[in-house]
Amino acid sequence: MKKYKKTIIGSSLLLLLLLMSIFYPAYGPKDYNHQVLVKNEQGKIIGRAPFPPSESIYLELIAMVKICIGFCYMEQNSRSFLHLESPY
Repeated sequence: MKKYKKTIIGSSLLLLLLLMSIFYPAYGPKDYNHQVLVKNEQGKIIGRAPFPPSESIYLELIAMVKICIGFCYMEQNSRSFLHLESPY
């Protein structure tokens, strides 16, 4: 069983996420599945969820990509600094 320790841990985490998503209606907020309507000044319905993405979402995505690239760069440099890679 020691051979498959990482596999068991990973499978357990995936199973936990699956069970949490299945039982979400039981422990989540009661209004998680309500339909949101957008009304204008006269009270006329002009749209409903899902709404189109706003412009700020693209700025957030760019920021997340920059963070991911930074982490990859730091991780790669730390491996070569600690000599974890084989020189051959």
